[in-house]
Amino acid sequence: MNALTLPDLIDTLVAARRAGGFRYHSQQRVLRQFAEHARREGHADGSIIKEAVEDFLYGRHLKASTIRREEIVLRELAEHVRQFGWQAWAPATLTGVKTPHRPPPYVFSDDEIRRLFHVIDTQQLSEMSNRALVDPVLFRVFYATGMRLSEGLNLELRDFDPARAIIEVRDGKNHENRIVPITARLATTLQSYIAAAHPRPVPAHKLFYTGDPAKPADKSTIYNRFRRYLAEYANYDYFFIHYKYTDMYGEDGNFEAKKKAIEDLDAALPILLGKNPEVLAITGDHSTPCAAKGHSWHAQPVLLHSPLSGSDKLQRFTETGANSGSLGVFEAKYLMRLMQANAKMFDKFGA
Repeated sequence: MNALTLPDLIDTLVAARRAGGFRYHSQQRVLRQFAEHARREGHADGSIIKEAVEDFLYGRHLKASTIRREEIVLRELAEHVRQFGWQAWAPATLTGVKTPHRPPPYVFSDDEIRRLFHVIDTQQLSEMSNRALVDPVLFRVFYATGMRLSEGLNLELRDFDPARAIIEVRDGKNHENRIVPITARLATTLQSYIAAAHPRPVPAHKLFYTGDPAKPADKSTIYNRFRRYLAEYANYDYFFIHYKYTDMYGEDGNFEAKKKAIEDLDAALPILLGKNPEVLAITGDHSTPCAAKGHSWHAQPVLLHSPLSGSDKLQRFTETGANSGSLGVFEAKYLMRLMQANAKMFDKFGA
């Protein structure tokens, strides 16, 4: 992993140029402005990407002569950081001055928004990534508030006030702070998310993170995720989420770990329920009691919910409660058929 940051490499470039007899004052100022731009926009150290350079050069309405001078400085920076193992993009020599191309924004229809969030909400949980936990809330914050990507990724736990239903954006556009009001529903969603994603909350930790909660998520990671969601949202109308940890700890005979795994899933469940799936089924594919340390013959409780499912007036989803439910005892192969019926996929059910 590269230990040197972009400001560190800028300092070494400036020192090298001055050692060669150059004053390098105006160039140093440009380089520091670029480093601050990269930090504010959430670009990670280790590379200088095309989007960061072009947004800095061509997105500020500078004169053509100023752009030329700054292109030269950033080409020098790119050559310098490559010597330290960084990937770096630089504008070509003597390119035509680019003017910002700002196509009109695409406005999603209500149905497209629903399908997009369906993809985000129903992705599989993974022990390799927390995106199934983070992204449903992260993208709702963007959708509901209109804040910039870098502002959202720099939010800290202390910036959210659930009692007042507000988010404070610090060091936003033009380095200004502002208060963003949110709906009571989003505030509740954020509280449920924080309980699941930050079991030991630290006020200075990042609200949304991909690895270390003390560090913001990488901007390019979020861009790539959103592109994937856009590519997938129109392709699926059914999602299967497999939660493996209860089975794994059952086979280990570890009752406390299995109980904690159920509690963790229960804490994250409001994020999925916030999407209001048309049909929701929660069950297991087999029992794995800690006492047996393996698969057993015991029947599985089944929760089936839809606008047509009716209600058994039960307050909790447990094995004991399921014994008195209206579904009765049935073979697991019929569950999919019941889900299809609740989704109104049949013209007629039964004889």
